[in-house]
Amino acid sequence: MMNQVIEDFKYILSDHLHHCSETNSFILKELHPDSTTGDIKFSASSSDLLVVKLDNPSKDGTKLLPFFKSTKGKSNCHLRVTDYVIFYLKNKRLYIFICELKSDIIDGARLQLVSGQHITEYFLTVLKRCFSLDYKVTIKLLLFSNEPAYKCSIIKYKCGKQEYTIEHYLGDTNYELDSFI
Repeated sequence: MMNQVIEDFKYILSDHLHHCSETNSFILKELHPDSTTGDIKFSASSSDLLVVKLDNPSKDGTKLLPFFKSTKGKSNCHLRVTDYVIFYLKNKRLYIFICELKSDIIDGARLQLVSGQHITEYFLTVLKRCFSLDYKVTIKLLLFSNEPAYKCSIIKYKCGKQEYTIEHYLGDTNYELDSFI
């Protein structure tokens, strides 16, 4: 049986954002047709998790950020989001892994991961306001790419006055979710 916090979040989240949540193993894929990232396979010791695909528009064309419009001739950085967010409850702590998948060039991933963190913080605010969320929360930014990351490399990224730490891992690999804790 799934934890109540995960159930509550799944209940209020738009169905088109649910990637998977019924088992303790899942696959993250980059859906861009030119992607060479490969599948990232995860297994977890607990099934108290929810995987959300943020850059997945609904069948009716609804976007995650419907209050922003696309602008011609501009960077549209305000519309960029990360690929996935994993909500994982373990040992009375809510771990949130914000994941971006890239083939080779990882420069744009930084902004997408930071945007993913901001959206996730909004999700947390809603959960705290609507439901009893009394777990300690840990958020990690994870980048998976074909660019050699060895076992793990750390990227420091400053956006405004805030500094972010991004953990960079190799794509097309199997991972145990608990190893990121």
